Amino acid sequence: MNDLRGRIRTAHIVTLLILTIYFVAVYLLNGVGVYNDSDQYINMHMRREPAYPVFLFLIRSIAPACWMQITAWIQTVLVIASSHYFIRYISDRFDLNSLFEYLICAFVILPYAITPFFSAMKVHMSCAIMSEAVAMPLFLLFFVSMHRAVSDKRIRDLVTGLLLAFLLSVIRSNMTVLLIAWLLTALIVLIPRKILLGIILSVAGFVMAFGARDVVTKAYNLAFNGAYVGNEYTSQTALANIFYVTDKEAGEYVEDPSLNFMFQYMYMVMDVSGWSYHKADDNVLNRAMYLEEVHDRIKFEAIEYSLRDIIENSTGIHDYIGYNALAEEYAGSLIRILFPKCFGRWFADYIILGSLGVMRSIAFVHPIMIPVVIGLIAASAILMILLFKTEEKSPAAWLIFMSLLLIFGNAYGTAVIIMCLARYMIYGFAVFYTAFMVGIVEIYRIHKGIVVE
Repeated sequence: MNDLRGRIRTAHIVTLLILTIYFVAVYLLNGVGVYNDSDQYINMHMRREPAYPVFLFLIRSIAPACWMQITAWIQTVLVIASSHYFIRYISDRFDLNSLFEYLICAFVILPYAITPFFSAMKVHMSCAIMSEAVAMPLFLLFFVSMHRAVSDKRIRDLVTGLLLAFLLSVIRSNMTVLLIAWLLTALIVLIPRKILLGIILSVAGFVMAFGARDVVTKAYNLAFNGAYVGNEYTSQTALANIFYVTDKEAGEYVEDPSLNFMFQYMYMVMDVSGWSYHKADDNVLNRAMYLEEVHDRIKFEAIEYSLRDIIENSTGIHDYIGYNALAEEYAGSLIRILFPKCFGRWFADYIILGSLGVMRSIAFVHPIMIPVVIGLIAASAILMILLFKTEEKSPAAWLIFMSLLLIFGNAYGTAVIIMCLARYMIYGFAVFYTAFMVGIVEIYRIHKGIVVE
C-alpha cells in the first residue's frame, strides 16, 4: 500500500505537468479566442448572465492594454488548478494507481481537445472569451463538493456546493439546473438523518439562491445597462421551439387583433423560409434534428427581428431595453396560447433534444453511437445498483449517481427552451467516464476480495 501511495504522489505531479503543458500549449498555439458570443460578454449585454461580463470588466479596468491576454492566462490557470484538484480527489478517494489517474487526466482533457473539431463554433474553450471557459472548471469543483456531501454527509460540503451552484448559475443560465441538483443532494443527505432544521435551511437556501440570482442580474443591468431588469430573453427563446411545431391554424386561438397580427407575420417569415416542422421529414428524430438547425433562425429572424420591427413601427420605441420588454411580454402571451395546441409535438421534440444532449455529454451524435450511448448509460446504472447493493453508502455508487444526475439534468433542463449544443453538454464528459471507470474498479475489487483502507 505504501508503494502504491508513492506512485500516486508521483502521478499527481505528472498529471499536473501534463495539464500545464497541454493548456499552455493551447494558448500559445491559438491565442485568445474571440467568437460570435464574445461581443455580448465584452459589451456587457443585458442578455448575458452577469458574472462573466463583470469578470471581464474588472480585468479590462485593471489592464486595458492587454486584458484579453490576462483573461486567457487566468482562465488557463483556473482550468489547470480545477482539473488537477478533481483528478487528485478521485485518485486519492478511491486509491487508484497511476494508470487510472492518467486515464482520468485524459477524460478531463478530451472535452477541450475535441470541442474545436466537433462544435459548430470550433471553440478552444480554455482561452476563449466565453463564459464556458470558467464554467467548465468550476463545474468540476461543484461535482467534487456534491460527491463529498452525499458520500461523507458533510454539511460544509453542502454549503460549498450551494455557493458554487449559485456562482455557476450567474455565469451560465443552463447551469441553474445545478441549484435543483444541489437541493436534491441536500435532501438525500439530510432526510435520512432527520435533521429538520437542515432540511428547512436547505429549502430556504434554494429559494434564496433563486431570489439572489434575480437581484444580482437586475443590479448588474442597472449598473451597466441603465435599467433594473433581468436578462430578458427567455420567452422569445422558448417560443422558438414552440413556434417550430405550431400549425398556422393555431392563429385562430389568438383572439387579440394586435397579437394575432404578430403571430401571422412571424409565422409567414418562418414558413416562407422553410423553418417549420412541415419542412422536416416525417421521422420524429429527423424533425427534432432539423429543429436544432433552424432554432436560431426562428428565434432571431422570425421572432426577435419581427417583433422588434412591429414594436418600433407601432410604438416608436427604438431602444433595446424598451422594445425587448414588450417583445418578451408578447412572446409570453403567445406561449400561453400556442403551447397547449402543439404540446404533443413539442414534447416529442423535447425528449429527443434532451436525449441528443445526453449523447453529446459523453459521445458525438451519429446513428452508430445510439446503441453505444444507451449501452454506456445502462452499464453505468447497473454498476451503480450493484455497488449500492454491496454497500449502501458506496462512494463509487454515489459518484455514478451524481454523474448521471448532472448529465440528465443539464440535458433535459437545457432542452426545455433551446437545443443542446455540444459546448452546453460537454461538462458531463469527464465526470461520466471517471465515474464509470471507478465503478468498474470497485466491482473488480469486490469480486477479488480486495480491501482498500
